[in-house]
Amino acid sequence: MTDETPKQPPALRVVQTGDVIEPTVVDDIVPMELATEREMKSAFLGVLAETASVLEACKVVGISRVEAHQWRKDPAFDRAWNQAYTIARSVIIDAAVDRALVGTARPILDRYGEVKGWVRTPSDAVLSVLLKEPHLLNS
Repeated sequence: MTDETPKQPPALRVVQTGDVIEPTVVDDIVPMELATEREMKSAFLGVLAETASVLEACKVVGISRVEAHQWRKDPAFDRAWNQAYTIARSVIIDAAVDRALVGTARPILDRYGEVKGWVRTPSDAVLSVLLKEPHLLNS
């Protein structure tokens, strides 16, 4: 049991410079209505790297899935898209391993509903999937 509230990870964005992209923590984000196409693509890739969801990335940037797939005609953007998926997969697998071994933080409440502490509960179900599919850990 621990008294700490779980911390949220910092926001991750993928910054594209030429043909190179890299994950970067960003504090200030340009509003999409004022963003250039390059900034929109960068934001799209950041959300894709965080979520592995094209639909979510499209919603954040304000474009259709069709337009997102048109951007992939640019070879540099296509490589960046694939790298964002690789980052997302790694984040998802890391989260699954963490949930399986360390567990999910759950509050301990007193009879009045007040939080008195936190306990981590590992997931046997997630661990079972990881053990049945060891190739998921080979990334």
